[in-house]
Amino acid sequence: MRSLLRRALALGAVAATTIAWSGCSAKQQTEYVAGISTQVTVPRDLKAIVINVSVGGVQQFCRAYTVYNGRVQLPRSLGEFAAAKTPSAVDPITVSVVGLAEDLDDTSTNPLFTACEVSAAKVSQNNVRILRRSRQPYVLEEVLFLPMPLKFSCFDKDCSSDSETCKAGRCETVTTNERLLPRYTPDLVDGTGSSCFSASQCFQGAVPAVVVDPNDCTYALPGTPSAPPVVLGPPAAPIAAGEGINVEITYDGGYTREIIDKDPVEGFLIPDATKPQRFRLGPGLCDMVKGVDAQGNAGLPPGGNPARL
Repeated sequence: MRSLLRRALALGAVAATTIAWSGCSAKQQTEYVAGISTQVTVPRDLKAIVINVSVGGVQQFCRAYTVYNGRVQLPRSLGEFAAAKTPSAVDPITVSVVGLAEDLDDTSTNPLFTACEVSAAKVSQNNVRILRRSRQPYVLEEVLFLPMPLKFSCFDKDCSSDSETCKAGRCETVTTNERLLPRYTPDLVDGTGSSCFSASQCFQGAVPAVVVDPNDCTYALPGTPSAPPVVLGPPAAPIAAGEGINVEITYDGGYTREIIDKDPVEGFLIPDATKPQRFRLGPGLCDMVKGVDAQGNAGLPPGGNPARL
């Protein structure tokens, strides 16, 4: 775990890639715009993705894309999935993103490529490494942004039940509270928003976080009032006060690094507003740091990737 003080609290992770479907216009007031992002190493961890969209259980869109040269080759628009202002608008829309460790080419016999059979998507089968789902109803006369991050904490984690998806290494409900989703604005997917920042600048000279409470994975930036007093050894060098922190976590022996969001499930939270450089990891990430599963049993499940401090 590494953290660094900066003037503004980081609210969003730097993503290697974002894509959006939907040509938002005044004529289509009820829509979802999905942003698919990842910070994993490609093509080592990810070579292709398949995106599937269904409304009321009926498939509306399905397509596979190649990943190479550190980016996902995706068009800005994948089509418009607006809901009509009819009773059918209450039907849930389900977005599924499947990540594979297999190249998309003409010689492949993978059913996810040849027939776009998302029903065949199961982690550890057909070269599937990650599966992310989200299901929610439309909100009439709203265009909402639906984030769909492919986090390394969920690689090789089997949550293949149609009612579940992986978040921070745990199988959670696939249902998303649509009322908590932000309204769509272009800066959410094109990198022009105020929450966008340079990782090389923000993490230059980053220092290891100090442990505050190992039981719930609470840490702090050393040398700040948010850090606990040093009992033994020289005190940490003081750091100028600021409004918050950026947090980076490493996996797989340090080969994969991710800047995590301020998010109580898949990232971190600030438990005490009076100590803005003190943070707590989400429960699933805390499990990975401890090397236990969601039930607290020692030893991660197969495919678990312990987070490193």
